[in-house]
Amino acid sequence: MTRLLWQKAAAVAAKSHRHQKRLDGGPYVSHCFRVALTVNVVFGFDDPEILAAALLHDTIEDCEVDYDEIYEKFGQNVADYVAVMTKDKRLEETIREVSYDKQLSEGPWQGRLIKLADVFDNFSDLPKESRSTFVDKVERILSITADDKQLQGAREKIIKSHEGTCAMLMHLSLGFLLALVSSCMSSQELTVDEILDNIEKVDISSLTASVSYTSTDLKTKKRTIRTGRLLFSEDENDKKEVAILFDTLIKGRRKKNKLKHIIISGRWLAEIDHDDKEFIKLELVAPGEKNPNPFELDNFPFPFPIGQTKKSILSKYEAEIVEKPKEGTLSKLKGNVVGLKLIPKRKGKTESIELFYNPEIWIPVGVHTNETGSREKVGLLTNIQLDSLSKEDAKLINIETPDPTEWSIDIRPWVD
Repeated sequence: MTRLLWQKAAAVAAKSHRHQKRLDGGPYVSHCFRVALTVNVVFGFDDPEILAAALLHDTIEDCEVDYDEIYEKFGQNVADYVAVMTKDKRLEETIREVSYDKQLSEGPWQGRLIKLADVFDNFSDLPKESRSTFVDKVERILSITADDKQLQGAREKIIKSHEGTCAMLMHLSLGFLLALVSSCMSSQELTVDEILDNIEKVDISSLTASVSYTSTDLKTKKRTIRTGRLLFSEDENDKKEVAILFDTLIKGRRKKNKLKHIIISGRWLAEIDHDDKEFIKLELVAPGEKNPNPFELDNFPFPFPIGQTKKSILSKYEAEIVEKPKEGTLSKLKGNVVGLKLIPKRKGKTESIELFYNPEIWIPVGVHTNETGSREKVGLLTNIQLDSLSKEDAKLINIETPDPTEWSIDIRPWVD
C-alpha cells in the first residue's frame, strides 16, 4: 500500500466533490478536510478508518459514489460509517430527518462521532447572525449522543466551544422551556373526555398526507420502513374510502421501490402487491350491515383514528393522557401535540397504542403501537391537506380487480 488510508480517502473526496462549492463560494471538499481534522485534532481520535470515513462522509449522499465502491476501496467499516451518515433524499423532508436520526442512533458510534464533527464544523463555519437557524441540528446530535460514553469528551468540546454564543444557548434553553410548557399545556388543559370529544367531531370530505410506517423487532433490532401516501374521501352517500399507497421499502441498509397498496372502499378491504402481483380482497362486515368507518381502530391495519366516536373507543380501550416522548422518532413531532394512550380492555396482540394529535385539526400526526412479542410500530403523517383530493388521486382509492390471467387473486366474502 503506497499511501495511507486517509491519504487515499482525501484523494477520493477531492475528486468526488471537485465541482461542488460551499455557500461562501469556497471548495466543498474543504469542509470534508475540516471534519476529519476536527475528529483528530479537536476530539482526539486517530483511528485511520474513522478519519477516512470523515473525509468521505458526504460522498454517497452528494456525489456519484455508492456503498460498494467505498467498501471495495476502504473496507466494510469505512463503508458502514459513511452509510450511517447518509440521508435518503428520496424521502419527504420531515420523514427523512426522523429516519436519519434513528439511523444515526442505531448505527455504529463512529458514525455519530463523525456527525458531531460535521455539525461542529458547519456551525463554526456559519456567520454569527445565521447560527440560530442551525441550533436544532446541534441539539439533535447532542441528544442522540447523550448516552455514548466514548463521545462525552467530543460533546463537551462542542458545548464549550460555543459557550460565548449567547444566541445559541438562549435558543437551546428557550427550546427546552417551550417544549416543557407545551407538553404541560397539552396534558393539563384538556381532559380525556374533551380529547375524545374533539376527535369525534372531525368531519372532513377528503384528506391527503405523506405516511411513514416503521416496524421494529425489539429483540433483534431489525426494522422495516415503508413510506408513501395516505388518501381519504367520503362521498355524498357517506361512502368512505381510504388508501395507503406505499412506494418505498427500507430493510436495514437496503432500500428499493416496492408498490404495496392497502385500500378500504365501502365494506371491502384490498391488499395489492404490485411487484408480486398478488390481490387479496376481504369483506369486513356481514351483508346488510352498515359500512365501517375505515379509520376506526381495528378496521384498518394502521391505527390512525379520525372521527371515531368516544363511545366506540371507550368500549374497547382504557384511555389516559400521555406526553410526547422525549426521545425517539415521535420526539421530533413539530409544534404542539396532544397525546392519548389507549390500553385494550381485552388481552390480545396489541398491548398499547399511543396517539398524538394536531389539536388544530384533530388529525393524528403520530402513532406508537406496542405489540405482544416485543415488536413496536411507529407511524407518521406529514404534509396533511384537508378537502383537496384531486380526481387523479380519487381514482387510486377505488378497488378494481386485476386481470386474473396475470395476477394471483384471492377474494374472501364475509364468514360468520
